[in-house]
Amino acid sequence: MKPDGAVLMIDRDALAAQTYNINRMFKEHGQYNPFGHQKEVAVKGQIPSNAVRAVIFFNDGEKRTQRNPFYNQCI
Repeated sequence: MKPDGAVLMIDRDALAAQTYNINRMFKEHGQYNPFGHQKEVAVKGQIPSNAVRAVIFFNDGEKRTQRNPFYNQCI
């Protein structure tokens, strides 16, 4: 059985005011960060639709990408 799910591709610049680096959270709580310098961020609040580039769906190992048709117009 292959995993199912979805991943959002988000423009970081569009979320600059709402994001913070996950690495900072590890350091504040004195925890070890097993990922080193990861490029992931945590989002506080809602994600505006103009920040979403695409959604990638996984169904039985098949990958399908649905792009946001309004992404380029919103930036």
